[in-house]
Amino acid sequence: MITPVEEYNRLLYRVQDENAPQNAILLPSTERIYKIDLNTRKIEAPEFLSVAHDHKAETLYFVVDRYYDNYDLSKSTCVVQYINANNESYIYNVPYFDTDTFGGPLENQMIIPWNISGNVTTYPGDVTFSFRFYRIDKYSVAQSYIDNNGQEHIPDGDTKFIYNLSTLPATSKVLYGIGTEILNEEYYQIAPSEVLNIYQKIDEINKRNVYWIDV
Repeated sequence: MITPVEEYNRLLYRVQDENAPQNAILLPSTERIYKIDLNTRKIEAPEFLSVAHDHKAETLYFVVDRYYDNYDLSKSTCVVQYINANNESYIYNVPYFDTDTFGGPLENQMIIPWNISGNVTTYPGDVTFSFRFYRIDKYSVAQSYIDNNGQEHIPDGDTKFIYNLSTLPATSKVLYGIGTEILNEEYYQIAPSEVLNIYQKIDEINKRNVYWIDV
């Protein structure tokens, strides 16, 4: 099923509201980190992502320049857009950017984690993915409403992207494994636009500074 553009944009907005900045835990410390080259938009892709039917058993790390054309990407929201081996499309909201781990010549780079979920590994074979960095003007997002019959309606809108940058797609494999469970997660039953709206709101809340005053 093709997701309408406006519905997808509203999903992106909810993703934008749910990101929470943290630090990456690289175990072992020699964990491979793959490069994202924003000048060519190419991703250094791993040979394989995980084993079929694994669920959040593998976290991959990517490194990217924090600043691109004078824009601080740590202020953006990031999602991984991917198509699994069964040609099903999903998005993964990147939960945080690690801007602290690298020092010295890499101080202007940041780490992006991708925790490989069941929607990626449901089927063995090729997985195509790309990264998208964006910010949406919250006042431009069309809000859905429920009518008297309990049906959700999404009015036409014109979502305004304050910032929008995408990489070229890359391809990796999910290896064959033993297992039959098909996992449904990452908002399978929630409209993509609703998820992105939630993500953006949580992202903005988590990026606020909170202070405690002892009295």
